[in-house]
Amino acid sequence: TIHLPCHDVIAGIKLLEIADGAVARPHEFSRKFLFLGDSITQGWNSAINTLSYAYQVSDHFNAASVIQGVGGAFFDATTLDRGEFEPDTVFIAFGTNDARRFHSLDAIHLRCEDYIKKVLRLFPEAQIYVITPIWCKTPGANKPLGEHKNMDRVIRAITAEFPNVTPVRGYDFVPQDEAFFADGHLHPNDAGFDHYFENLAKEIRPLL
Repeated sequence: TIHLPCHDVIAGIKLLEIADGAVARPHEFSRKFLFLGDSITQGWNSAINTLSYAYQVSDHFNAASVIQGVGGAFFDATTLDRGEFEPDTVFIAFGTNDARRFHSLDAIHLRCEDYIKKVLRLFPEAQIYVITPIWCKTPGANKPLGEHKNMDRVIRAITAEFPNVTPVRGYDFVPQDEAFFADGHLHPNDAGFDHYFENLAKEIRPLL
């Protein structure tokens, strides 16, 4: 397995040599995971990509995965399209940027609802999990909607409208301690991502 960095380092393979007579056999995956989220789902601030929670969850469950985590992203149904990947499981993890971008719970409710509806239309056969935001330490001035645990309550209430969608409470996935955040307040470091992965895997293992 060869892993290339993707954050702020551009890398590629210039030469690959194998022994004469060697045979390449494609790996057989058990599942197909699609991750939709923000910079935390992207794995920003992990030392290497394989330490992100999304990659670790994929590896743990032997899943081929597409990780569409985008820095600054929020619930926005217009960003969704079908693509060629056919996931059997879709993870949705937004809310951190929504809490800082929008000043109305009603606005977030509508955007989250529209987003989930479109995911269900695009992937009607997939198992859908919506992960609520992890804890973060952010000055009150940047949190018009209050603590992220309030976003947990709002998002979980919305998912209750959809019987085929499973909410996952992410607020306690990473210890509420600056030592587990690379920037001290928002993006987990490697140890923080380990906790995120272990807690998420424990939550979904009985459901897969």
